[in-house]
Amino acid sequence: LLGGFACLALFAMLFRDELWHFYYTWAHDENYSHGFLVPLLSLYFANQIAARGPVPVRSGLFIGSLLLGLAVGLRLTTIPLPIPFLGDVAILFALAGIFTLLLGSRALKRYWFPFFFLIFMVPLPYAMYTRIASPLQLLASRMASTVMNISGLPVLCEGNRMTLPGGVQMFVAEACSGMRQMTGFLALTAAVAYLASRP
Repeated sequence: LLGGFACLALFAMLFRDELWHFYYTWAHDENYSHGFLVPLLSLYFANQIAARGPVPVRSGLFIGSLLLGLAVGLRLTTIPLPIPFLGDVAILFALAGIFTLLLGSRALKRYWFPFFFLIFMVPLPYAMYTRIASPLQLLASRMASTVMNISGLPVLCEGNRMTLPGGVQMFVAEACSGMRQMTGFLALTAAVAYLASRP
Protein backbone atom coordinates (compact mmCIF):
# COMPACT_ATOMS: atom_id res chain seq x y z
CA LEU A 1 0.00 0.00 0.00
CA LEU A 2 2.82 2.40 0.86
CA GLY A 3 4.46 1.64 -2.48
CA GLY A 4 1.16 2.22 -4.24
CA PHE A 5 0.61 5.59 -2.56
CA ALA A 6 4.19 6.61 -3.30
CA CYS A 7 3.70 5.74 -6.97
CA LEU A 8 0.46 7.73 -7.12
CA ALA A 9 2.12 10.75 -5.48
CA LEU A 10 5.01 10.66 -7.96
CA PHE A 11 2.49 10.14 -10.76
CA ALA A 12 0.55 13.26 -9.73
CA MET A 13 3.76 15.31 -9.53
CA LEU A 14 5.05 14.14 -12.91
CA PHE A 15 1.75 14.60 -14.75
CA ARG A 16 0.26 17.60 -12.97
CA ASP A 17 0.25 19.69 -16.17
CA GLU A 18 -1.51 16.91 -18.12
CA LEU A 19 -4.08 16.38 -15.36
CA TRP A 20 -4.85 20.11 -15.44
CA HIS A 21 -5.11 19.94 -19.24
CA PHE A 22 -7.67 17.14 -18.91
CA TYR A 23 -9.76 19.13 -16.45
CA TYR A 24 -9.58 22.39 -18.43
CA THR A 25 -10.48 20.70 -21.73
CA TRP A 26 -13.37 18.72 -20.27
CA ALA A 27 -14.75 21.81 -18.53
CA HIS A 28 -14.42 24.27 -21.44
CA ASP A 29 -14.51 22.25 -24.69
CA GLU A 30 -17.97 20.85 -25.39
CA ASN A 31 -16.48 18.23 -27.72
CA TYR A 32 -14.95 16.51 -24.68
CA SER A 33 -17.44 17.26 -21.92
CA HIS A 34 -18.00 13.50 -21.65
CA GLY A 35 -14.41 13.20 -20.37
CA PHE A 36 -15.57 13.51 -16.76
CA LEU A 37 -17.62 10.31 -17.15
CA VAL A 38 -14.93 8.18 -18.83
CA PRO A 39 -12.79 7.50 -15.70
CA LEU A 40 -15.94 6.68 -13.71
CA LEU A 41 -17.12 4.23 -16.38
CA SER A 42 -13.64 2.72 -16.48
CA LEU A 43 -13.78 2.15 -12.71
CA TYR A 44 -17.21 0.57 -13.16
CA PHE A 45 -15.81 -1.86 -15.75
CA ALA A 46 -12.88 -2.65 -13.43
CA ASN A 47 -15.32 -3.34 -10.58
CA GLN A 48 -17.27 -5.74 -12.81
CA ILE A 49 -14.08 -7.59 -13.68
CA ALA A 50 -13.07 -7.73 -10.01
CA ALA A 51 -16.39 -9.43 -9.21
CA ARG A 52 -15.24 -12.45 -11.24
CA GLY A 53 -12.71 -13.28 -8.55
CA PRO A 54 -9.10 -12.53 -7.66
CA VAL A 55 -6.22 -12.75 -10.12
CA PRO A 56 -3.03 -14.53 -8.98
CA VAL A 57 -0.36 -11.88 -8.49
CA ARG A 58 2.52 -12.76 -10.81
CA SER A 59 5.60 -10.75 -11.64
CA GLY A 60 4.93 -7.85 -13.94
CA LEU A 61 8.30 -6.18 -13.50
CA PHE A 62 9.36 -6.27 -17.15
CA ILE A 63 6.06 -5.18 -18.73
CA GLY A 64 5.34 -2.66 -15.96
CA SER A 65 8.79 -1.11 -16.24
CA LEU A 66 8.46 -1.00 -20.02
CA LEU A 67 5.13 0.82 -19.81
CA LEU A 68 6.44 3.24 -17.18
CA GLY A 69 9.59 3.88 -19.21
CA LEU A 70 7.46 4.63 -22.28
CA ALA A 71 5.27 6.97 -20.22
CA VAL A 72 8.25 8.89 -18.83
CA GLY A 73 9.82 9.06 -22.30
CA LEU A 74 6.65 10.54 -23.79
CA ARG A 75 6.36 12.99 -20.90
CA LEU A 76 9.96 14.14 -21.34
CA THR A 77 9.33 14.54 -25.07
CA THR A 78 6.71 17.17 -24.29
CA ILE A 79 9.39 19.43 -22.76
CA PRO A 80 11.09 20.33 -26.08
CA LEU A 81 7.90 19.57 -28.06
CA PRO A 82 4.88 21.01 -26.22
CA ILE A 83 2.32 18.60 -27.68
CA PRO A 84 -0.38 18.00 -25.05
CA PHE A 85 -1.59 14.82 -26.77
CA LEU A 86 1.72 13.03 -26.07
CA GLY A 87 1.54 13.89 -22.39
CA ASP A 88 -2.10 12.81 -22.21
CA VAL A 89 -1.32 9.41 -23.75
CA ALA A 90 1.68 9.07 -21.42
CA ILE A 91 -0.73 9.17 -18.47
CA LEU A 92 -2.49 6.06 -19.77
CA PHE A 93 0.79 4.16 -20.16
CA ALA A 94 1.87 5.26 -16.68
CA LEU A 95 -1.36 4.05 -15.08
CA ALA A 96 -1.07 0.69 -16.83
CA GLY A 97 2.60 0.45 -15.82
CA ILE A 98 1.93 1.15 -12.13
CA PHE A 99 -0.96 -1.32 -12.17
CA THR A 100 1.22 -4.02 -13.75
CA LEU A 101 4.10 -3.46 -11.33
CA LEU A 102 1.77 -3.80 -8.34
CA LEU A 103 -0.51 -6.63 -9.50
CA GLY A 104 1.34 -8.40 -12.31
CA SER A 105 0.98 -9.01 -16.02
CA ARG A 106 -1.91 -11.46 -15.62
CA ALA A 107 -3.95 -8.74 -13.93
CA LEU A 108 -3.22 -6.37 -16.83
CA LYS A 109 -4.38 -9.04 -19.26
CA ARG A 110 -7.69 -9.32 -17.42
CA TYR A 111 -8.20 -5.59 -16.84
CA TRP A 112 -7.12 -4.41 -20.30
CA PHE A 113 -10.49 -2.92 -21.26
CA PRO A 114 -10.76 -0.37 -18.40
CA PHE A 115 -7.34 0.97 -19.42
CA PHE A 116 -8.21 0.92 -23.12
CA PHE A 117 -11.47 2.77 -22.44
CA LEU A 118 -9.55 5.70 -20.93
CA ILE A 119 -8.42 6.64 -24.46
CA PHE A 120 -11.85 8.22 -24.97
CA MET A 121 -11.06 10.91 -22.38
CA VAL A 122 -7.97 12.10 -24.30
CA PRO A 123 -8.58 15.23 -26.42
CA LEU A 124 -7.46 14.83 -30.02
CA PRO A 125 -4.66 17.04 -31.34
CA TYR A 126 -6.12 20.12 -33.01
CA ALA A 127 -4.57 19.25 -36.38
CA MET A 128 -6.13 15.78 -36.31
CA TYR A 129 -9.46 17.18 -35.11
CA THR A 130 -9.52 19.65 -38.00
CA ARG A 131 -8.63 16.98 -40.57
CA ILE A 132 -11.64 14.95 -39.41
CA ALA A 133 -14.06 17.84 -38.86
CA SER A 134 -13.45 19.66 -42.16
CA PRO A 135 -14.62 16.79 -44.44
CA LEU A 136 -17.63 16.31 -42.15
CA GLN A 137 -18.50 20.01 -42.57
CA LEU A 138 -18.33 19.68 -46.35
CA LEU A 139 -20.39 16.48 -46.24
CA ALA A 140 -23.07 18.18 -44.12
CA SER A 141 -23.13 21.12 -46.55
CA ARG A 142 -23.53 18.88 -49.61
CA MET A 143 -26.24 16.79 -47.97
CA ALA A 144 -28.20 19.87 -46.87
CA SER A 145 -27.98 21.49 -50.29
CA THR A 146 -29.01 18.22 -52.00
CA VAL A 147 -32.07 17.88 -49.78
CA MET A 148 -33.09 21.50 -50.41
CA ASN A 149 -32.59 21.14 -54.19
CA ILE A 150 -34.72 17.97 -54.23
CA SER A 151 -37.45 19.76 -52.26
CA GLY A 152 -37.59 22.49 -54.92
CA LEU A 153 -35.47 25.19 -53.26
CA PRO A 154 -32.48 25.94 -55.55
CA VAL A 155 -29.24 26.13 -53.57
CA LEU A 156 -25.68 26.69 -54.74
CA CYS A 157 -23.16 24.87 -52.53
CA GLU A 158 -19.55 26.11 -52.43
CA GLY A 159 -17.53 24.38 -49.74
CA ASN A 160 -19.39 24.86 -46.47
CA ARG A 161 -21.26 27.91 -47.83
CA MET A 162 -24.71 27.63 -49.35
CA THR A 163 -26.28 30.42 -51.39
CA LEU A 164 -30.09 30.56 -51.47
CA PRO A 165 -32.33 32.57 -53.83
CA GLY A 166 -32.06 36.28 -53.20
CA GLY A 167 -28.39 36.03 -52.27
CA VAL A 168 -29.10 34.68 -48.79
CA GLN A 169 -26.07 32.75 -47.57
CA MET A 170 -25.84 29.99 -44.98
CA PHE A 171 -22.75 28.41 -43.47
CA VAL A 172 -22.18 25.03 -41.86
CA ALA A 173 -20.03 25.85 -38.85
CA GLU A 174 -17.42 23.52 -37.34
CA ALA A 175 -19.77 22.96 -34.40
CA CYS A 176 -22.27 21.45 -36.87
CA SER A 177 -19.79 18.98 -38.35
CA GLY A 178 -20.91 16.17 -36.04
CA MET A 179 -17.59 15.78 -34.22
CA ARG A 180 -19.16 16.63 -30.87
CA GLN A 181 -21.61 13.75 -31.21
CA MET A 182 -19.03 11.39 -32.68
CA THR A 183 -16.53 11.73 -29.83
CA GLY A 184 -19.23 10.95 -27.27
CA PHE A 185 -20.92 8.22 -29.29
CA LEU A 186 -17.63 6.38 -29.91
CA ALA A 187 -17.13 6.06 -26.15
CA LEU A 188 -20.77 5.04 -25.70
CA THR A 189 -20.71 2.38 -28.41
CA ALA A 190 -17.45 0.91 -27.05
CA ALA A 191 -19.04 0.64 -23.60
CA VAL A 192 -22.24 -0.93 -24.96
CA ALA A 193 -20.27 -3.39 -27.11
CA TYR A 194 -18.24 -4.45 -24.07
CA LEU A 195 -21.28 -4.86 -21.83
CA ALA A 196 -23.44 -6.64 -24.42
CA SER A 197 -23.75 -10.41 -24.22
CA ARG A 198 -21.92 -12.07 -27.12
CA PRO A 199 -21.98 -15.69 -28.28
